[in-house]
Amino acid sequence: MDILAIAAHPDDIEISAGGTLLKYIDSGHSVKLCVVTSGNIGHYNYTKEELAAIRRAEQQESADMMGAEVIFLDFDERIIDGHDERNAIINAIRWADPDVIFTHDPTDNSLDHNVVGNIVSHALLCLKWKNQKTEYPPISKLPAVFFWETAGGLNFQPQQYVDITDYMEKKRELLSCHKSQVELEQDYKRLIEVSSAYRGMQSGYRYAEGFRAHMSFENPPNYKLLP
Repeated sequence: MDILAIAAHPDDIEISAGGTLLKYIDSGHSVKLCVVTSGNIGHYNYTKEELAAIRRAEQQESADMMGAEVIFLDFDERIIDGHDERNAIINAIRWADPDVIFTHDPTDNSLDHNVVGNIVSHALLCLKWKNQKTEYPPISKLPAVFFWETAGGLNFQPQQYVDITDYMEKKRELLSCHKSQVELEQDYKRLIEVSSAYRGMQSGYRYAEGFRAHMSFENPPNYKLLP
C-alpha cells in the first residue's frame, strides 16, 4: 500500500505516528510525508528564515532515517484554510496517490493542526475531479483517513490502537533529529514516552499509538488498513 502522513509542522509526524509509519515500512509498504508549514515561528533564538532552514533539514534527516519521501509545502506557520492552502494539500495527496492518509484531528486546539486536519477532511472528494487544477493529475482512489492524537491527547479517545513496542526506540531516534525543538523547554521526549505508554496501557501493549477514523457516507472507515 501507499501511505501518506500530512502534518502541520516538522516533528508532528514523528510524535504522533512515527511508530506506525515505521511498522508500515517494515512490512514493505511505501510511506510519504507532507509537511505543510516550515515551522518558522517556534523558537526564540533564530530568525524565521534561519528556523525554516533548520527545521527543513531536521525533517529531511528524519525522513531519510525512516526511509520515506517528503514534500515540503513551505507555508508560514499560523496558516488559514484558504484557496492556496487547499490546492497545495490536494496537490500533495495527488502526488502520493495514497491508500491511507494520517493527519491531525480537526478538533485539535492548535491552530495549524486544526486547519490541516480540516483541509484534508474536506479535500477528499476533490481528488478525482479534473476541474480541480493542480500540478499532479487527479487520482481515482478515495484514501482512508486516520486522525492521530490531539496535542497532549486532550479530549481524544482512540478508536483503534497500533502496537509500536518494537518500534519505540526508533521512534525516539526519529524525534531526536528535530534538535531545534527537543532543545526547547517543551519536553517532547517525555511526551512520546508518556503518551505511547498510556495508549499501550489502554490497549494491552507496552507502547501504542492511537487513532480515530474519518467517517463519511462516501468514505466509511476500514480499520483493517492499519498495520
